Amino acid sequence: MNKIQYILIGIGIIISIMFITSQTTWYKNSKVSSVISKLSEIKIAEFNTELPEEMPKDIVMHYTYSEGMLPHSDEIHITLDSQTYTYTREGMDFNEEGIRERVINMNVTPEEIETIYLQLKRYGFDKIETEKEDDITYDSGTLRIYMSYKSGDDEVFIDVHDSGSEHVKEDSRGQWQASLQIFRGLVEVYGK
Repeated sequence: MNKIQYILIGIGIIISIMFITSQTTWYKNSKVSSVISKLSEIKIAEFNTELPEEMPKDIVMHYTYSEGMLPHSDEIHITLDSQTYTYTREGMDFNEEGIRERVINMNVTPEEIETIYLQLKRYGFDKIETEKEDDITYDSGTLRIYMSYKSGDDEVFIDVHDSGSEHVKEDSRGQWQASLQIFRGLVEVYGK
């Protein structure tokens, strides 16, 4: 084979890789849109909420799931500037930094971020109540969603845990499960 044939083969490989990458990105974006569109199908009573009508531009939404002492976790961190999915699984190799986790940059549009915010508002996320328990389960794992934003000069921070010593009250379980479903759907898309 001559140089031109090698160059053409190289160009063909590059084009194939670019096509596969763009198809994968398109597939994940369409899956995210599918997750987002299903949110409105969740049947739950709307709650009085103190969240702003419009999504704050400095909104931070974060989801954490961990299985206690087992090396299995999922985290989603969403702002208008950055959306990441970080995960750890048992049996994963350590990366170059000696960490056993992977970070994936998500491609969530501002409109989809706003939909996530509006659904959390609809579910009354800021009104979910938790209670501390006397008996602590040390290896129970953690489910956590927090949201923060500025309101005038104040920083608003809403943090809901369902873990070893703090649990979501029974009356708030429906709101909590609906809120979790948003992030579990995103984990399903990016965790594959």
